Amino acid sequence: MIAGLTQPLPTRWPFLGGWTLAFIGFPLGGLAAFTLLGAMNTPFNGLIGGLIAGACLGLTQGLALRQPRPFLFRWILVTALGMGLGFSLSLLLLGAATDSAGILGRALITGAALGVAQAVGLRLSFGWSLAWALLITVMYTVAWWVTSLVIQDSVNLGWVTFGSSGAILYQFVTGLALLYLSPRQNA
Repeated sequence: MIAGLTQPLPTRWPFLGGWTLAFIGFPLGGLAAFTLLGAMNTPFNGLIGGLIAGACLGLTQGLALRQPRPFLFRWILVTALGMGLGFSLSLLLLGAATDSAGILGRALITGAALGVAQAVGLRLSFGWSLAWALLITVMYTVAWWVTSLVIQDSVNLGWVTFGSSGAILYQFVTGLALLYLSPRQNA
């Protein structure tokens, strides 16, 4: 159960559609970070770029969750911190190489940090927190892999986020998980 939600999620299909459309937070956040900072090739750029991209993602996801403002602000904060700290740590540990191993390694670290931060924001029980963190870690990595198959620009240019192809898949799968975890009256 998601203790952090104060209101039930909308019915199944409207929620899943809105959550999936929140994919736009990934390319918008990535574009904003890249425009302001350029390539994410240092831990400092990774931190700031991750905070920017995470805030954009947190905003779009938070709006899709349709919760009161305190939750929205908390969701933006935990998503920004998770992405910023995770991406910065991944650059510190693995460097900025744009080969498959570098990208997927950084995705694992960033995804794990993001998953833990969001589990805190959702106020999940310990077991569900582990499941959410694992899901986000896996989906964040898969989304980078999908993006690397479809487009190379965000991969080769050092963006902090993956492209729309990976983002849509990420949002759809994580939306299904949220529906499973949340109390609701789904039709």
